[in-house]
Amino acid sequence: MTEAGRRTSKLDGIQVLRGFSASIIVFGHMAFEFTDWFGGPDQNVWFREISQAGVDIFFVVSGFVMVLVSQGRFGDRSYVLEFLSRRAIRIVPVYWFFLTAMVALFVIAPTVAPQVYFSAPYAALSYLFVPIYTQVGYHPVLGVGWTLNYEVFFYLVFGLLVVLSKWRAVAALWIVLIGFCLARLAFIPMPPTPTETFYVSPIGFWGDPIVLEFASGALLGALYSDGFRLARRWGWFLSVAAIGLFAVAFPLHDHGVHRAFTYGIPAALTVCMLTIVTSDKLTAFQWPQWSVRLGDISYSLYLSHIFVVGTAGFFIRKLGLGELVPWPVLAAAIYAVAIVVATVSYYLIERPLIQAAQARRSRSKLEPKAAS
Repeated sequence: MTEAGRRTSKLDGIQVLRGFSASIIVFGHMAFEFTDWFGGPDQNVWFREISQAGVDIFFVVSGFVMVLVSQGRFGDRSYVLEFLSRRAIRIVPVYWFFLTAMVALFVIAPTVAPQVYFSAPYAALSYLFVPIYTQVGYHPVLGVGWTLNYEVFFYLVFGLLVVLSKWRAVAALWIVLIGFCLARLAFIPMPPTPTETFYVSPIGFWGDPIVLEFASGALLGALYSDGFRLARRWGWFLSVAAIGLFAVAFPLHDHGVHRAFTYGIPAALTVCMLTIVTSDKLTAFQWPQWSVRLGDISYSLYLSHIFVVGTAGFFIRKLGLGELVPWPVLAAAIYAVAIVVATVSYYLIERPLIQAAQARRSRSKLEPKAAS
């Protein structure tokens, strides 16, 4: 592991934040699946909407971490391919595994979701991270993969910019992403009509202001890697500000304010609080080991939980459990199963696939040397 990697691994707060974000997304999808849970219809809508902030936190964290893992390599042209290959190894194999599982489900049991559009071209483009618009929005076959489409776009842009010095790369990232947002306004003034079930519109997707959350994370990462810190008293201020903004995020979002502002700003404040704010007490604080481990399995949890929630919904309705067991008990049980499945996925699928891809990459680098 590189020195940058060791520095990143010490940011346990970031791992805890990943685990928390994945967890609230799980409960948010439960709220979508069971519309009468979480305190009734009105509270349910509020909860499932605010739980989406987990995605915005992920995006800010991603921008932050990418700067840290690239520390010391900015300006190195040879790092471009290394950066992109490492990102591909990290996210693609396990995503393709669960995407294939979803494709197989649609092929074997098409009646499981007859209202959802599916076709071979749609599946093929999903594997290639091409933004596709369907009747449910810009979603690939594996619905949660829409965030991966943004991640891959960010990695490609950032990977091309690492040839610059760190601060020039961060500034250029802001310029490029704002440029995509302006291009969307200029060329994609309206979303596709609901009657169009299959519509490819990269600019319409990549130009969404949500991409600016990656840039905000990169800015925080650059400040952090330069040693910039805020006193502990700022932690309390940022905590109150983040909680307050998250509290009013849903009504603002419901009135047309974009999530990049309603959820993205408090997400950035949260990441700032857990990284840039420092004090003796804060740096000495030890996060519970289970909370850090939850962050380790967060990617598997994010990708696999949709199968757990969907299967639970089928059996709960089939067996009438909703009338027999209180919903908080059912919700806790579903979350527990999702954690177990994610843990199994992490150790038996995610890590082995990553290790296999890394070994293949190492062999491919050694083969030309051996031939020479």
